[in-house]
Parts: sequence; C-alpha cells; structure tokens
Amino acid sequence: MTEEMEVGIDSAPTVRFEEVCKSFNSKAVLSGITFDAPAMSTTCIIGPSGSGKTTLLRCVNRLDTPDSGHIYLGDVDVSAPGIPLEQVRAKIGMVFQSFNLFPHLSAADNVSLAPRVVRGLSAEEATEKALALLKRVGLLEFAAAKPTQLSGGQQQRVAIARALAMDPRLILFDEPTSALDPELVQEVLEVMGELSREKITMIVATHEMRFARQIAGLVVFMDNGVVVEQGPPAEIFEHPKSPRLINFLGQVGVL
Repeated sequence: MTEEMEVGIDSAPTVRFEEVCKSFNSKAVLSGITFDAPAMSTTCIIGPSGSGKTTLLRCVNRLDTPDSGHIYLGDVDVSAPGIPLEQVRAKIGMVFQSFNLFPHLSAADNVSLAPRVVRGLSAEEATEKALALLKRVGLLEFAAAKPTQLSGGQQQRVAIARALAMDPRLILFDEPTSALDPELVQEVLEVMGELSREKITMIVATHEMRFARQIAGLVVFMDNGVVVEQGPPAEIFEHPKSPRLINFLGQVGVL
C-alpha cells in the first residue's frame, strides 16, 4: 500500500471523486459527488455558502472522512480504511479561510516548521527554504515578523508559502480570500494565479468568480451537497444550463 501510495502521489495526480457522501448528525452534506480534477491544472469549486465545498476539500486530506465513495489521488484511494494519513497529508498542502499561523512564531519559522519536524530538514536547510518561499510570495522583507505584525493578505501569503514548503503534489484552497478586506484580496489571488501558471495541481473553493473565470481549467458548481454542473469556465459562466446555476450567477453579478 505504501509503495503504491508514494508512486501515485509523487506523480502529478488527477484527483478523482467517485460518489462521495458525507453526513453530519444525519444531515447530508455531500451526496454522491463525482468529478475529476485534472492534474497540473486549477479546479475551482463555486456555489453558495453551505453547499459542501469546504467539507469536500476536508475529505481529500481526511480532516473529514467520507461515509462512502472514493477519492483518488492518482492511483491511490486516500479514502480507503487504513491508508497512512500522515504520508497522504505530507503530499497535500491546504490553505484555510483563517490563516492558522502560529502567533508566537515569525513568518520564516511558520514556513520552516513542517519541513524540520516532518521531513527532518536541518534548521539551516529549512530556513533557507522558508526564505526562498517567502521571496516567492513577495514577503522576504517580513521574514522576522510575527503574524500580528502582518496584514491579513500578508498572513495568507505566508500560509501559502507554508503549504508550498512541503513540496505538495496538490494544494487545496478553502475560500482563501473570504476573511480578507476587499483591498487585500488581489495580492493573494495574484500569488495563486502564479502557482496556477506553474501548473501546480490546485483545487480552490472560492467566491471569486473573476478568478475562477480567468484561472480555472475546470469549474464545478455545487449546491446542497451535489454537483449541479461542471465544465470549462467559458461554458459555466457564458452558457450555464441549469436554472440553479443561472440563478446563482445572477445573484453574484456574473449574468
């Protein structure tokens, strides 16, 4: 199992969802989710709040466990019982709505922590890697700053650098701009756009329709725990088929 997992996740993985279901307290949150998120591409999941987007992302790295169905990263069923979760999670970066940085650590230490603890890098190697990643997201000059000394947009860029520090094969973004003031949103989206152009496999739950339209290879519209419609951005945003998607796009000002 371990060898198969390593092979599957070390290659650029297509993420395949097959009839994924999840309930909380007898309330269905995901009902038969089925679609493929292509490798080396950005998949954007859109839909109203409460549609199941966050739960679906959390099922990928097993912060939540599906009740039934399968989620494959490449050839590896990460939803299978007994899968080595730490090995799976080491290959998946996740950027949350709230930045989840350690408040007592500097930006550089937040980024270098996992490579030191999980990968066994020396302090010098981990720091060098952290500084390179902070430079990549435009924050090298803030390497010594604590999270409280950074704006929300800067904190989220540190969180992205932290996700990149483990050299993930997949990055999950759960509404990464929802906690930001409007003027700080663009700086985070620019970093995410650059990652997309670098062909990193990403799945992004987002309310940023312009970003999804410009960056996504696939857009998936979810509502009430089901996939209502999916397709390339031009099809979803310019030629929506389902009344529910047409209504949603009208409400968010796209149509």
